[in-house]
Amino acid sequence: MFGIESYRYWRKNYLILSFINSVTSTQMEVFKMGIAPDFTDLILLIGTNPLPNYVVASHFLNVNPNLERVWLIYSETNHLIGQQGTKNVADNLTRVLTNKYQNQQEPWIHGVPIKHAGLADQIQADVDRYILRHLPQKAKVHLNYTGGTKAMAVHVYRALESDRRDATFSYLDARNHRLVQDDVQYPITKDLRQEVTITFSDLFSIHDLSEKINKKSKSGEQVIKTLSDEQQQALFSGLISLTNFSYVDTGKKKKHQRNGLNLYRRWITTSQGDDPWDYAIKDKSVIRDTKMRFERDFAGNRHVASLLAMLNSNVVDPAITKGVQPLFNVTDLNKWQEFLNGIWLEAYVFQVISQSLVHKPALSDKVQLRMNLAPTKTGGKEMELDILLIYGYQICNISCSIEETPELKNKAFEAMHRAHQLGGDEAKSVLVTCLKDTKVFSDDLRLISGSLGSELLVLGCRDLPADRLWSKLETHIFN
Repeated sequence: MFGIESYRYWRKNYLILSFINSVTSTQMEVFKMGIAPDFTDLILLIGTNPLPNYVVASHFLNVNPNLERVWLIYSETNHLIGQQGTKNVADNLTRVLTNKYQNQQEPWIHGVPIKHAGLADQIQADVDRYILRHLPQKAKVHLNYTGGTKAMAVHVYRALESDRRDATFSYLDARNHRLVQDDVQYPITKDLRQEVTITFSDLFSIHDLSEKINKKSKSGEQVIKTLSDEQQQALFSGLISLTNFSYVDTGKKKKHQRNGLNLYRRWITTSQGDDPWDYAIKDKSVIRDTKMRFERDFAGNRHVASLLAMLNSNVVDPAITKGVQPLFNVTDLNKWQEFLNGIWLEAYVFQVISQSLVHKPALSDKVQLRMNLAPTKTGGKEMELDILLIYGYQICNISCSIEETPELKNKAFEAMHRAHQLGGDEAKSVLVTCLKDTKVFSDDLRLISGSLGSELLVLGCRDLPADRLWSKLETHIFN
């Protein structure tokens, strides 16, 4: 026999175990975080970027079996006050969520128009007219105010607070990817990148973009497809080695420090009989020294020598290429030139990420990876994306460029803009370059772009070896 205290201990643990067995693992995780997701109505504020709303709606639709209705509050177009309407954003989000959660009874997603998103009385009147008057007496309301304008957040909050005293409120913290509830001192969810995923198709759909492939890169990609794994490794190794060689281009009024890859690209287009060194370096005084240094640096590099042997011209000391077989036969110089103009770097970075993820199964299950995308709005310009990575729902736009510093600034700002356009405040971006020194360039970008620049990682030629490249990318993207 056992005493009353032993019985109480047994009974307590029995009840706990019974409760644990009655809920799903996801629901249990939410319970441990301190929130009971039992509300019937979820209210979201629709701004120009629908991704945070998609994340919040998906989370609660997954963990809250009591959720009956989702209300999307959007602003109407009003040219008189310069108000940009977001009805199309709400419609795109409705279409994607309806398709994803087809088991829900219809109608369950409701659009709520706001005539004037800056007037307190108008916002509260519209909330009362379209939401509060239609709610059952026993309905429980939860507002997530991540999206929309500040005025919408404040005055929708006030309207619900005064009408529904049991209403709860939260926002999605972009810094830690967790939901924070107003009356709870700590995040009420774990990292939502581990729970909520979005496909490329749905990502483009909520932004009203059609999924397309960048046709400009197709011919260059054919170079890679014709090579064996060993040939690819040798090719990338040779090109990376070339980026580490620098020479002074004095062909313009100002001297420019360029890498050996640029020299090699110029050799490809140099007419037979012309001196390729003279073509690249106008200052005769530095040609001899540059050639000697080049030949010294790569005399023992068989991958570089194999690349040079493809030129079929007297570019370097014959001793370097003597007896060396070219990596492959170049039958189409246009394709090869296009490949050298930057596509090789995209292909290489994509390969490093793909191969590294194979050894990270827990991470790879949450990662989607695509390259050479060109999503487009109807009648709009293509959005060129070199490499796009999705970690759960977080977007990382990876732009690759072999251009010099002036051109790189435009690439950097475009990379940041596209990342923020698709992924909002949670998005990150990477610019992979062939720069010798990236610190000055990175500092300059952050000075110009402000806080947005902290989400940009700039990598140079010293970061291109596979192990170092993956280490830098892994830390920036996934931590």
